[in-house]
Amino acid sequence: MNALFPMGRHVFSTALTPPHQQPPFQAGMEKIYSSPATPTPPTLATILDSPTLLLINVATVLLIPLWRDIHFYSAHRFLHLRPLYRLVHSLHHRNTDPEPFSGLAMHPVEHL
Repeated sequence: MNALFPMGRHVFSTALTPPHQQPPFQAGMEKIYSSPATPTPPTLATILDSPTLLLINVATVLLIPLWRDIHFYSAHRFLHLRPLYRLVHSLHHRNTDPEPFSGLAMHPVEHL
């Protein structure tokens, strides 16, 4: 921990991730929970008492990871089309430094 990033490495890595690469749910939750007027989340008892809230929570837990994987896979496969790979995406695959932030080694066009 340090004064610039008091919550540690997670905040630092999220700060470096462009908003278009964050799943919409994550970006929305970060916006909601960084607001000073953050509503109190429902308690477990409230969720279990309401079939609608329970269904929303179960669907969120099951579908958000699926959506993130499908989105990432599709976007990454698109970048492997020959012209895009040769001109843009090959920079990412030339990175030989295996560290947590190596996935961010991308051509600027990939951030668009």
